[in-house]
Amino acid sequence: MSLIKTNLFKVSKTQYLFKLKSNLNFFIALILLQLTIILLGATYISNSSASTANVNCIVLGFSGDLVISITFIWAFIIAFSLTTKKNRYINFSFVSNRLSNHLSNIAFLITIALYGSLTASMSSGFSKIVRYITSSSQIISSKGFELDPQYLLINIIGILFYLLLICSIGYFIGSIFQLNWTLILVLPIIPILMVFLIKNSPYLTFSIIWDLLEKIISFYFLESSLLIFILKTLITALFLILISIFISKKLEVRK
Repeated sequence: MSLIKTNLFKVSKTQYLFKLKSNLNFFIALILLQLTIILLGATYISNSSASTANVNCIVLGFSGDLVISITFIWAFIIAFSLTTKKNRYINFSFVSNRLSNHLSNIAFLITIALYGSLTASMSSGFSKIVRYITSSSQIISSKGFELDPQYLLINIIGILFYLLLICSIGYFIGSIFQLNWTLILVLPIIPILMVFLIKNSPYLTFSIIWDLLEKIISFYFLESSLLIFILKTLITALFLILISIFISKKLEVRK
């Protein structure tokens, strides 16, 4: 038994800093992925031109949807990986408990959500800069070229809370799989089972399932109020994290 009195906050902070250093490659990988998408021109969604006399006008449309989608996948993978045996066993190097581990994981997930939201939000502006540098045009209209600070802030907040939600989902799914690894084998069977049930049940149809999916999408993705959206995603994320913490209590110390 250690005679050193531990402090929950200090232990959690130590674990958090360790996870930041050990997962530095994930942060670099995201930047490289986003830069690759931008440099390949995948952020351009429309291209139109018009000519009159000696004036040639080119209108380009930019979208960060692909960059944001890649960022979502990146965040999910990291959140899922935090629940693996390898990452849990590393925590035995510290004088800690499961609570400090969860607290450091939550702090780490918030960090990657903030990092992902900042880099994804800046991708649109960076795309325009790349186009400006590589363009042969002599004049580029400043209207619509510069980023509106208010729009940028709202965009960062929106992506941030979507990433928090995705991280909590990844953390939750990873916790379930660690509780029973056979669920990984069962997961591919679920779509087949759903199709079977739909074909053989008079009460379950594709339209019912589609309507349910539409309601879920509308609930999280079509909310017009930013404050209500934040509350929805934050409450859902906290709920999933709490369930994950409860699930971890069912695991053996070295399981």
